[in-house]
Amino acid sequence: MKKLLFTTWLLLMSLITFSQNGIYRTFEDYTNNNLEDIGDFIYKDKSGASAHLSYTINGKKKKLACKDKDFWGFMYEGHLFRNNHDYGGLAYVVISKGDYIYYESGSAYMRAFENEKQGITKEIKIRDAGYRQPISLDLNSNFISTKKVWSQFKKLAKKNSRFTKLKACLETAGININKRIDCIQNDINETKNFYPWEDRVSYTVNYY
Repeated sequence: MKKLLFTTWLLLMSLITFSQNGIYRTFEDYTNNNLEDIGDFIYKDKSGASAHLSYTINGKKKKLACKDKDFWGFMYEGHLFRNNHDYGGLAYVVISKGDYIYYESGSAYMRAFENEKQGITKEIKIRDAGYRQPISLDLNSNFISTKKVWSQFKKLAKKNSRFTKLKACLETAGININKRIDCIQNDINETKNFYPWEDRVSYTVNYY
């Protein structure tokens, strides 16, 4: 498959913000800024299968499955990750928070962070197989897969002309998933509804 080049964005935050890693048990915990500290943790998945956080408390190793309905999401290095309970229990990182929420592969970002810490330069697959680059209408509504986004924006465009151009782009993209993702990414770049950072630094990642 043709190799593409995609520039994602990593957050420039203060050292204080970087130390604020933790989990949110519920969406309400997130809205109330109730971040639970579980110490250092590692995100692990099995080739796109269900994922979990691995951590140690009082000398005991523990796992927290992302498919657990009592585990809404987590914060890592200033980035917000939300768990998708309805699709294999994977986490997705919030990229855009505006007229809709746009996510990218949490597994890819967590691998990128880990590689960065270890000084490893390695290609990371951002456009992972399966539930690629989903959206949601808000941070507490269901994920909408890339395969279904055209029908969603078709409905939104009837109510809001803001989505007319995006709907046309998705219609032209047809069933091509990569082209659909391009439409959404271009729309976000135009509206600049990035979340939650303002100062950003480019981080180049190859994907297939």
